[in-house]
Amino acid sequence: MKSIQKLQKTWLISGSSKGLGFSLLIKLLKSGFNVAAFTRNKETIEQSIIEFENDENDEIKIDKTNLLIIQVDITDNENVKKSIDQVIERFGSIDVVTNCAGYGLFGAFEYCSEQEVFKQFQVNLFGTFNVVRNSIPHLRNNSNNTLGPRIYNISSICGFFSSFAGISMYNSSKSAIDGFSDSLNAELREKNIHVTVVNIGGLRTSFLKANGDSVLAKDNDRDTYRSATDIIDKHFNEINGNQLGDPNKVADILISMAINNTEPPMHLFLGSDSICLAQLKLKLLSEEIEKYKSLSTSIDFNNSKPFELSHYISSKK
Repeated sequence: MKSIQKLQKTWLISGSSKGLGFSLLIKLLKSGFNVAAFTRNKETIEQSIIEFENDENDEIKIDKTNLLIIQVDITDNENVKKSIDQVIERFGSIDVVTNCAGYGLFGAFEYCSEQEVFKQFQVNLFGTFNVVRNSIPHLRNNSNNTLGPRIYNISSICGFFSSFAGISMYNSSKSAIDGFSDSLNAELREKNIHVTVVNIGGLRTSFLKANGDSVLAKDNDRDTYRSATDIIDKHFNEINGNQLGDPNKVADILISMAINNTEPPMHLFLGSDSICLAQLKLKLLSEEIEKYKSLSTSIDFNNSKPFELSHYISSKK
């Protein structure tokens, strides 16, 4: 793996103090990669590493000399820019950017305030924008990486299949990540930079932990939107702790794909729940398109030229 590591040696991870981000951090350090860990609280991630080392019986130890922990507010573009400059100063380049930072606003939309909605998009969407925007110049200049630098935007199956009451703001922020990643990949592929949006199903992490800082659950007027409150209750009381997905297995896949796949997927669905819901969405969407196809095509001008797909999708790589 040593020669391959030279091609994908330095990883930048946002949201690295817990969940998938922390699993990825640990596995990368054990394998000898450089890791720039962006976190809201530097002490939290340092404590998490200490606790992991105390609990872990693995013979492979963590090499923290390859770790740079930076306390970052990803919603502050200037803060992100300065932090990425620190990464370049320390490691010289960035090979893989992984956006794991996430926040969830749960509740019927009617009762979500403007400030609460703004925070949802500020963290999940604009924070990702800031990290990606300031990373791209360094990824473009990374000419030594023949495999192609990578951007992993960690989304959710909820960004693709969004038909869950009570989490419309979380879902829409993830749908925005999906659309952004799709278009960004079209822009960057000619620079040999690969973008993958990862639509993950439920992961068994602390994301839904009671009284945690990752989710704000609204509890207004439970009787008005019964379907919304039912879904939220199920997330906290039934789904939490029983999610199908193992974050360590996801981390293994992301690392393997970065060092082995020269043509990684644009859309990566992970988890049997994710696959099931994605296939259901495609089925329902296909049926609806076919049902209204004649109506949809009726708006074209008479005698208009056939649609040219090449006007929208470039063949250049």
